[in-house]
Amino acid sequence: MNKLASYKDRWFKSPRSFSHTQLLIFALFFALVGGFLLYKSFALNPNLPGDVNNDNTVNITDLSILLSNYNTNYPAADFNSDGTVSILDLSVLLSNYGRSYTATPPTVSLSANPTTITSGSSSSLSWSSTNATSCTASGAWTGSKATSGTQSVTPTATSTYTLSCTGAGGTANKSVTVTVGAVNPPPPPPPSGGGATITGSQCNSLAAVSSAVIQNYTVNGSCSVSGTNVTFNNVTFTGTIDVGNGTVVTNSRAMGFNSFGKDNWRLEGNFFDGKGIDNQNIIWDEPAGVTSDNWIIRNNTFQNFYLDDGQSHSEALYIGYSTHGLVEGNTFTNNGNTAHIFFTTFGNQFDNNSYPRYMCVRSNNFGPTHTAYYDVQVHASVPNQATTQIYVQADASIGANYDYHGTC
Repeated sequence: MNKLASYKDRWFKSPRSFSHTQLLIFALFFALVGGFLLYKSFALNPNLPGDVNNDNTVNITDLSILLSNYNTNYPAADFNSDGTVSILDLSVLLSNYGRSYTATPPTVSLSANPTTITSGSSSSLSWSSTNATSCTASGAWTGSKATSGTQSVTPTATSTYTLSCTGAGGTANKSVTVTVGAVNPPPPPPPSGGGATITGSQCNSLAAVSSAVIQNYTVNGSCSVSGTNVTFNNVTFTGTIDVGNGTVVTNSRAMGFNSFGKDNWRLEGNFFDGKGIDNQNIIWDEPAGVTSDNWIIRNNTFQNFYLDDGQSHSEALYIGYSTHGLVEGNTFTNNGNTAHIFFTTFGNQFDNNSYPRYMCVRSNNFGPTHTAYYDVQVHASVPNQATTQIYVQADASIGANYDYHGTC
């Protein structure tokens, strides 16, 4: 008993008799406790500890709510999360009494790509936000949305999409309009040659001369180009044309074309009609391993390239092992048992690199296919876009083992 009395006398005597060391120990202890409680309260409410009713101000209302729930487990007032509203929570509230918090207003961005499409095509909506905890769609789309994301839409008429994102600082709104235009009819076919009629053999002879200019002819049959940099203008072929290196064909008509390992050729402003027979336009490596490179197919019309027996792989453009090709501004309609355009690994060079690469398909007008499939089909064994750098316009439907949509 004497030892206990001595201990009590040493630690519980009047404040005036405390030594400086004891006072310092008490001060450090309560500072640590107070700091821990404040840390806990900030961890629970990083904006403003003590704001029981979440109105961003600690005032008499919050004090009243706390006192009315004193000695309970009311979670909104239990700032230190110890399971009881106590003097410790009251001290946190009083330490912030009279303070206010102004939340940062949210922001939202919303875009469409492309903003103008034809009926039946799609546009991709992309959005992001800051300082927001939820987003809601309205207008031409509805429902809750993530605070950032993408979504494909296929409106049948011009539509406006609105996104509202809400956070502690309020609500922000953003709208974007996707304009839907009518499907452009295919351009009229160019006029027939109107000049002399020659045979396919005669055309072959003319096209064997490098830099020859062949125009205003009607070719009764098909023509194969063996000269370099041969130009055709306003020529009607009742058959097909096999292009050569540097061939240019403009303002002409044919049942189709082929490129067997030829480079630097261009087809522009022509009308190709496959007439629904066993016919397609082939870009191929022939002889084996000799690719068709650096070619352009622009502002042409391709129609009726399919097989009547419904077999697969009959398309307007059948593109095998080749590189650096551009398909731009063309009109495709009623083609294919698989697609208007087909990228394939089939070819004469069977190795790990025998696939089309560095291709760009953009700004084309895709009408209905002969059979209800895709605008563009990529063969399943063609590697992904990062390897091939094949890019297909965003509003084209695509069948592929990877997403080849992108900008080129």
